[in-house]
Amino acid sequence: MSRTLRLALAAMLLLALAGHTARALHRVQASQIAGGVRLRLGGAVQRQERLPATVLRGALAALARARELDPVAVEPRAFEGDVLLFAGQEAAAVEAYRRAAAHELRPEMLLHWGEALWRQGRREEAIVQWRRGQALAPLMSLRLPVPADRLAAEPLRPMDDGAPLTPRGR
Repeated sequence: MSRTLRLALAAMLLLALAGHTARALHRVQASQIAGGVRLRLGGAVQRQERLPATVLRGALAALARARELDPVAVEPRAFEGDVLLFAGQEAAAVEAYRRAAAHELRPEMLLHWGEALWRQGRREEAIVQWRRGQALAPLMSLRLPVPADRLAAEPLRPMDDGAPLTPRGR
């Protein structure tokens, strides 16, 4: 192999390594942002406190920044749904969960999505999401407003886009 070819190959490898390093840094930053929002709001959620509008806007802006840094991460998207659900904005939460599910299905996200639908009076749709969440994590403890046999009787249905009912990327 000629010296010029070896140098070109080494340069390409260094560029690839730099790209992976930048990607890893963005993933860490996005995770830190989402974790920080979760920590700041965690106490309010536990105490069932109402979020001031400025806090809600700040949390949603931080999560938007996390999505910019790591466009494929599901955590900022799913947590956006959680924040909106806690703030009583069920319709917006449903849409946030729908967007998050396009990236990856997680049982807790599906359970919260079902809660948002239930609060909107969309009972059958809520049961479908709860059943999906249960299918992904059968041992997860569920406290739902429907009997366990009703949930078990619900057939598993594919997502609207035909996505499989298994977590992506695992």
